[in-house]
Amino acid sequence: MNVLIISGRTARQPWTSSALVAGICRALASRGHAVTLACQSLDDPAQFASCSARHEFDTFDQTATDWPLMFAAWARRKQRTIAHDVSLSLSRTAGGDVWMPVEPGGRSWLARARRTLSVKSLAIALARNHGAIRSWAVDAAFAAPRVGDGSLRRVIAVGATSTGEATRALHRVHGLGERVVKAEPFGVVEPPPKQALAHLRDDARRSLAIPSERRVLLVSAPLPVGSSIDGLIEAVRELGDHDQARGPMLLVLARDCYALHARARRLGADRHVRITGLTERMDAALAAADAVALPHKAEGGLFASGATGRLGVDALRFGKPILALSGAGGYGLARLRAPSQDFPGLVVDYPTSAAWMRAIRQVGDDGWLERTSAAARSLGEPMRFERLVDRLENVLSEAAAERAAELGRR
Repeated sequence: MNVLIISGRTARQPWTSSALVAGICRALASRGHAVTLACQSLDDPAQFASCSARHEFDTFDQTATDWPLMFAAWARRKQRTIAHDVSLSLSRTAGGDVWMPVEPGGRSWLARARRTLSVKSLAIALARNHGAIRSWAVDAAFAAPRVGDGSLRRVIAVGATSTGEATRALHRVHGLGERVVKAEPFGVVEPPPKQALAHLRDDARRSLAIPSERRVLLVSAPLPVGSSIDGLIEAVRELGDHDQARGPMLLVLARDCYALHARARRLGADRHVRITGLTERMDAALAAADAVALPHKAEGGLFASGATGRLGVDALRFGKPILALSGAGGYGLARLRAPSQDFPGLVVDYPTSAAWMRAIRQVGDDGWLERTSAAARSLGEPMRFERLVDRLENVLSEAAAERAAELGRR
């Protein structure tokens, strides 16, 4: 197939929606498909070097503040001018033959800006990015992107809860609810064998100066997080001060290391927090952790309710329990039941330090940690990225056949 993929910016971090685009491009190209990527920009073109000689790029030059709607109009032009058998859009604001809206849209941008910016900064950001407000209005009015031919052939949602949300949201839009296809949750980081995982854990902890006896919670913060992580930091500080030998430590993969370090110092927790940049060694970060915390609410917009977070899936595949705030991306994974009848984690109902302390104390229980880790590993084993690509390839083939039949009738 000749596949046209429409996306926003491509970055390297595997738990961002942008890096998922790179993974899909590489996977489809390795299976012999010709892939053209129409994207906003490329942070690192070298990451596509192993894709295929048939792989091409076509980037969107963002010169206006009306970025969501301008990008959608640009994507529609590319669908008309670039020869393809089927188009796949991963953008909330641009449509395609197959739509898998994993990237945030205007609603997500507004929610994040309100959380992280001061009143003055928010006013400036709104003036400079008025396109985000218009995009949010389009989302609210139509619940789906406008598409050139007026229809979407297939809509892919990941996970049972997200699929239900998509079906309800799209049912009133030209019957799109009937075209929702469910894909299983998937991870993107490949765990090493169990023996190699132990060596990786020791090496990672040594490099981060984390004592082997301390319990470690891993958190990813690729975007500005504002105060959403404060309750977790305060809980770690209190428990760490109480038990210096086995108390918890927090390992944060952060985009803004300086801001989070200042926040940890202000909260008196800098002794119990390690903050790194958005390292590519996600396998080492997962290996160093005893559990993974998901303290950030899922981004707003279509299919966000209960949408499965890839960090949560990778935690299961590495055998790491999940402590997830209710409504966080991937919180539903903590409610899965393994064949042993154990859960792979627990859900924190409120983002307070007291609620996080109750959850973190479970990680300090050796028996609970052993049972939950085994449950996580058994549930995470089948959640491979290849399963998503298999499903996606089938859906693209079906949409391509439907598109060819429609063109043949014209």
